[in-house]
Amino acid sequence: MTRRVRLHGDFLADFERQIAWLERRGELAWIEGLEGDVIRALDLLSAYPAAGVLQHREGAIALRRLVLSSTPYLAWYVYDDDRPAGDLWLVRLFHSRQLRPAPAPSRWLGRRVTKK
Repeated sequence: MTRRVRLHGDFLADFERQIAWLERRGELAWIEGLEGDVIRALDLLSAYPAAGVLQHREGAIALRRLVLSSTPYLAWYVYDDDRPAGDLWLVRLFHSRQLRPAPAPSRWLGRRVTKK
């Protein structure tokens, strides 16, 4: 079963900041690479939601990290293990050397944490 992959506003804001940074430096090839990597990540995660490394878990809500295939970026994404047909959300995008905040998976799914 495939999951629908959605882009959270936080991910979109991160993506726009990364693209703007690359544009200011004239890195057009990197922009194309990042765009292509995001498209490939959408396809991969739709079919294989557990493809990324588990970063944090709150009940059934999993936060995973996926290293993008050809650029030095990584994406955080969340989904609910208790809802196999539920949406998967790409929630953050970081450069691999960028400092990252503490993860809070339930922040993006807006669901109360369930005990197993």
